[in-house]
Amino acid sequence: MKTLQLSRFLFSLILFISFISFSSGLVYSKFTDFPNKQIYLIKLYLLNKSSKNDHFTSHYNNGSELVSKAVIVFSKKFISPNLLNTSSTFDNYISADQINLLFTSAFQNVATKYIKKTDCTEESMQVSTTSSNRDYTKDRIFLKDVNFWVFCDTQRKRNLNINNYKKSEIIKDNSSKIYLVYGQSNTANSGQKGYVNSENVNMLLNGKSFLYEEPALGATGTEGSVWGRVGDKLILKSKEINRVYFALAGWGGKTIYDLNTSPYIDFYIEQLKSTLKTFGKIDGILFQQGEANHPKNDIFINTNNNGLKKYDYYLKLLLNKTREYTDAPFWIAKTSACAEREVNKNLVYIQNNFIENNSNVFHGPNTDFLILSKFRLDDGCHFSSIGLDAYSDAWVKAILNPT
Repeated sequence: MKTLQLSRFLFSLILFISFISFSSGLVYSKFTDFPNKQIYLIKLYLLNKSSKNDHFTSHYNNGSELVSKAVIVFSKKFISPNLLNTSSTFDNYISADQINLLFTSAFQNVATKYIKKTDCTEESMQVSTTSSNRDYTKDRIFLKDVNFWVFCDTQRKRNLNINNYKKSEIIKDNSSKIYLVYGQSNTANSGQKGYVNSENVNMLLNGKSFLYEEPALGATGTEGSVWGRVGDKLILKSKEINRVYFALAGWGGKTIYDLNTSPYIDFYIEQLKSTLKTFGKIDGILFQQGEANHPKNDIFINTNNNGLKKYDYYLKLLLNKTREYTDAPFWIAKTSACAEREVNKNLVYIQNNFIENNSNVFHGPNTDFLILSKFRLDDGCHFSSIGLDAYSDAWVKAILNPT
């Protein structure tokens, strides 16, 4: 009995000491608090305060919220977020050798800061020779609300080399239409190559204009896209349009979660801002995504997310982020099918419902109507020349007759 009482006393004492530490605004979790025995070093830094303690240290604001700019550096070994003995206010984790953990608010619930330039950034992704990072806990962001890892994609890179393209004139008048393009591979140089457009269709990169040519600048991929055709057909069908400029920012293979996360969202915003600075307007955002969020995508195997979880929430995050800079019309294509992933009515329903319930958001094409083999390349996902012709017709109709 005395032993039991002593144990209870010691337990109460520990709780009291923990409470005092919490109240003082500084909490320490020693290495023994972590089940993973392979941890070598954990340090926390505050951007506006210097912390020299070698233990896991957390500063609290008013005893409840972590300081919004807290940064944790993990070195040597990865720590799974569900093993961390931390406050539930942590929502996002970046974990790997010397990768920063970026704390963001529960409201946003998505990483919005840049990762260190020496790690997973657009710059490093251009030169990386890593064959695959999907089997490693390297260069990743964890989105807690959807139980999803965002990877640093070293398999693709943006077309940013302007040396092989001819500069074009920037003409600012009502007959010039400017469109910002975002999404996954069917927006990004992955269709059949070979279309030659007129000189009245242009592409924008960092506020500079070039004659549109495949593969287009700004997006990933090395093949063809629909946008050259869309530009020519807009000019042909509308007396009010004499020239078209496209600013591409798409990245192949990305989920709606990826496209809200650094570094993908960062380039989209940079293209948005530079286009606004150059023209003072954007006539529309053209967004197409969905194939990667199909429930049969292998990335969702053995997870509690079927790809549809909070899809509309992340669409709203993207829309809200866009609305910080422009109220331009926002077109969303309805997309789910890709190769062996057949049409998913639930995903398309979410996309349709989102369009119907948000102002100045309009229906783009339904790519699921173009699933016959003649419309697709051998991979069953990307568009053939015939498919790009049909897809461009659908985009032109959607843009000229917004619904």
